Amino acid sequence: MLGTGVLESIIINILKVVYQSLKGCQGTFTLPGITRIREKYHEPSRLRFAKFAGVQYGKIFPVHLHFLEIIPISNSSQLYRRITHMIPIRDDNPTHSVPIITYLLIALNIIFFIFQTMLGSSNEQFIYQYALIPAEVTTTLSLGSIFNIFTSMFMHAGFIHLGGNMLYLWIFGDNVEDRLGKAGYLFFYILGGTIASLAHIITNPGSQIPTVGASGAIAAVLGAYLVLFPKQKVLTLIPLGFWLRMTMLPASIVLGVWFLFQFFQGVLSLGGPDVGGVAFWAHIGGFVSGVLLGLLLKRPEEEYPAYHW
Repeated sequence: MLGTGVLESIIINILKVVYQSLKGCQGTFTLPGITRIREKYHEPSRLRFAKFAGVQYGKIFPVHLHFLEIIPISNSSQLYRRITHMIPIRDDNPTHSVPIITYLLIALNIIFFIFQTMLGSSNEQFIYQYALIPAEVTTTLSLGSIFNIFTSMFMHAGFIHLGGNMLYLWIFGDNVEDRLGKAGYLFFYILGGTIASLAHIITNPGSQIPTVGASGAIAAVLGAYLVLFPKQKVLTLIPLGFWLRMTMLPASIVLGVWFLFQFFQGVLSLGGPDVGGVAFWAHIGGFVSGVLLGLLLKRPEEEYPAYHW
């Protein structure tokens, strides 16, 4: 079984190859740290940070910014901890149309969550009735257990769980919908979520722990975004101890690192006790399916100008 040190080393070396392959970046890796990288990015705005209670908050003000920098990191452990806690804020990738399906999916997830909170003490019973439970699928396959694969995609365990999933769907879903088309995107989302659930069932066939959340389907969205828009910029929040830093990173870095973390955590979880937590293999299955389905279902890129909505 891989240890944490080996996991960090693998991620660092993969990042080394990825970063050096990116065009437009100046600087190279020097292990155990990296040099300062400067990346040209023309935009009439810049993030300025004001210190408050030990945390920095971004404030936008008009000034031309020609370089964004990734600060040097002294060792691989610091890099590993920071990159695996990156939080995307928005992407710089306009669309050609209003992402109606993405908005509807977000609304459905929020409505489901509000309904769950209104159930009060009955919510636990509701979860056991409509969440995905792998053991039910593998031992007593029924129409109800199959139906729960779909209902579980719209249920969440808490506000943070919901908020995190919807943030990723909000940022990356609109562009994937734009490239796949409304009907194609809806089909893609449901199929990606189903494949993610099957990946979780295969790797946890005897689990009796309810699994809820849209993250499997959203992982498919992330996989499709990676292959469709690998060089698009994503404004990313990077924790630096008690400080926060915002910087623009290529989608290939943000989503590639996310997948690597899910994959290695999934490998480490194999053979472990069934104690619940993050369904890493649902994320892995969803992401891989998104990569393949995104390439299969994508429409030719439109030639007319795109607009922010």
